[in-house]
Amino acid sequence: MNEPKRADSYRLSEGEKKCEWKDSANEKMANSGTLVINKEDHTMGNLIRMQLLRDKQVKFAGYIHPHPLIHKIELRVQTLDRALSTPMQALENALSDLNQEFTGLKARFQQEVRRVQAEQADREYR
Repeated sequence: MNEPKRADSYRLSEGEKKCEWKDSANEKMANSGTLVINKEDHTMGNLIRMQLLRDKQVKFAGYIHPHPLIHKIELRVQTLDRALSTPMQALENALSDLNQEFTGLKARFQQEVRRVQAEQADREYR
């Protein structure tokens, strides 16, 4: 069959890089760059794109997932003024913000799990 192995959707091949940055020297889209992320899909692409669009220095952020059987996304970022924020800086800021959000989410989740476990333990002793 033509169906690729499931492990190929998340496991990097030998010598394959997870990410590659391409600084665009494209005159049609000044102050832009493209991040190619291997073994990812719409989940990662949309998450990063939405975070980038919260930055006031980001003029454009979008991604493509070229084909359902090709497990990579290409994330394009364009900033308003390279002197204030480069596309790479905007991307680093977005990823840092996402990391902080997920750290907070994890802490709240763990706190809630402990609370529920304490309630269940309290009910068992009654």
